[in-house]
Amino acid sequence: MLHREDRRRWSDAELLSAIAARDGAAFGVFYRRHLPVVLAFLLRQTGPWEHCITGTMSNVWSATSSSTRPPTVAPTGRPWVQRG
Repeated sequence: MLHREDRRRWSDAELLSAIAARDGAAFGVFYRRHLPVVLAFLLRQTGPWEHCITGTMSNVWSATSSSTRPPTVAPTGRPWVQRG
């Protein structure tokens, strides 16, 4: 898993494992992958765009830094990010 250079091709599970191992590049790929979904959700919840951006950064950061183990139930990281 970690020997492949193009993290954009990694599954969410691979990215989350790498994030747990403190791989900053994996975090960037995971963040960009789920950004549209999180932004849409927070925009509906918060209203102002500025709150939405702040909430998105906080949500993804808290979801990825809250555990040293990635979720194993869901095939993608989307439910994990949305719970952040």
